[in-house]
Amino acid sequence: RRAGHQRDPEPDCRARWTSRAAVTLRPGDSFGEQGLLPQDAPVANSDRALAELLGDQLGGSTQPMPVIGLAGGDLCRTLGGRGDVVERLGTTTHLTPIDAGRVTLDGEPAGIFVAHLVARGRLWQGQSLVVMNADLLGDWRPAPRAHPGDGLLDAVHGSLGLRERLLARQRVRSGDHRPPPQLRTERSAAITWRSDRPRRVAHDGVGVGRHRTESVQVIPSLASVAD
Repeated sequence: RRAGHQRDPEPDCRARWTSRAAVTLRPGDSFGEQGLLPQDAPVANSDRALAELLGDQLGGSTQPMPVIGLAGGDLCRTLGGRGDVVERLGTTTHLTPIDAGRVTLDGEPAGIFVAHLVARGRLWQGQSLVVMNADLLGDWRPAPRAHPGDGLLDAVHGSLGLRERLLARQRVRSGDHRPPPQLRTERSAAITWRSDRPRRVAHDGVGVGRHRTESVQVIPSLASVAD
């Protein structure tokens, strides 16, 4: 797949994308394979907990990446998880390879995310950015084509007026919506996004302060998870 055609940036927000080839995934496609979930496999109860486990591995460990059980969070729900992975420790179960996003904020490394990154103003006023690796952001599906193992990140960015924000809130839950023309959607391996002023940034639902420049790069096939 290719990232969408790039248009001129918004006056107060610039985005730079890097495209790459990706696995083509369609609804109903089989993804992952059967494998052993070790009895002593670590279990993450949230997106943030999984990101921290993977961040520890990226921090210099020379051990092979372990298989991880996923018991909660938006990534777990995207993969169809029911939260019962602990009951399958020590058994053969379905394992899914997942990507992650490496984050740099205002030029400084800021860890990784596994589900999503959001940069926005209060009540979504002004320019906002949503980068999705999972399909779900709470009850929302802002990027319904997002898949956590296709080697790409899906992003939506732009600015909406009050009326458009209210309409978008109603439509984004289904994932069947067409983004309004004020928003751009992209699929890419990397993005650098600059806003006119610092925005509140959160990855995997955890706030990390206010920043003007967000850079994200996909880390393909970082781990296998059982959900």
